[in-house]
Amino acid sequence: EEYRWVSSFGSISKRDENGNPLELAGLCFDVNNEINRLEISEKERKLTHNFIANISHEIRTPLNAIQGFSQLIAETANSPESKEYAEQVMRNTEQLLNLFHDILELSYLDSGKRKLDLIECNVNALLHDWECDAKIQLINSPLKVIIECTTTVEKPILTDPSILTQVVTNLVNNAAKFTKEGEITIGYRPGESNEIYFFVRDTGRGIPAEQQKEIFTRFVKLDNFKQGTGLGLSICKNIIKALGG
Repeated sequence: EEYRWVSSFGSISKRDENGNPLELAGLCFDVNNEINRLEISEKERKLTHNFIANISHEIRTPLNAIQGFSQLIAETANSPESKEYAEQVMRNTEQLLNLFHDILELSYLDSGKRKLDLIECNVNALLHDWECDAKIQLINSPLKVIIECTTTVEKPILTDPSILTQVVTNLVNNAAKFTKEGEITIGYRPGESNEIYFFVRDTGRGIPAEQQKEIFTRFVKLDNFKQGTGLGLSICKNIIKALGG
C-alpha cells in the first residue's frame, strides 16, 4: 500500500533471425531507502541555509554597530595610539562582515534562492559606476584605475546590475590584493550572439596557467598569507552562471 522507487536496467539477450528482440535480461533494484535519504538531505540542506541566513543577519547587526562606533572613536581620538587602535577594530570588523556576506551569498546560491532582478541597463553607465567605486576603494593606493571599451555599446542590456556589480567588485578586490604597482583596468567588449564580455585586468604577478581553473573552486587560496576565505571567485562563477554567462 505504498509507492516505491525502483532503479532498473537491462539489455536484449536474444533476437530472432530478423534481429527483432525476443528476450530481455536485466536487474531491478529497490532504491526506496536511498531516495528517502536524499529527501532527508534536501530538508537538512534547507534548514542549514535558513540557519546560516538567520545567524548571518543576527551577527551582522552588532558588527555594524561595532564598526560605526569604532569610526566615531577614531574620528574623536585624542592620541595617535587611540586612533590606531580604533582603526584596527574597524579593519577587523570589516573583514568579519565580508566573511559573513560571502557565507550568506554562498548559502543563497546553493539553495537556488538567489533571485535575479533583471532590468535594462546602460553598459556605459555601469562602467562609470564601477570606475567611481574602484577609485574610492583604492583612494589610499598607488594603483591607477583605467576604463577600457574599444567598441562602445549603446544598446541596453538585460541583467541584474546589483549582482553584476558584486562580481566586478570581487574581481577588483582580488586585483588590488595581488597588485603592488601599476593599474587595474575595468572594461568590456562586444561578444558573440549579442553578448558582452566584461573583464578586470591588472598588472599584478599573474596566475600560473595550471592553477587558473583551480581558483574557481571553493576555499582554494593560492597564497595562504593573503586575507580571504577562498570563496570570492567561486561566488563570482556561480553568479555569472545564474546570469547565463
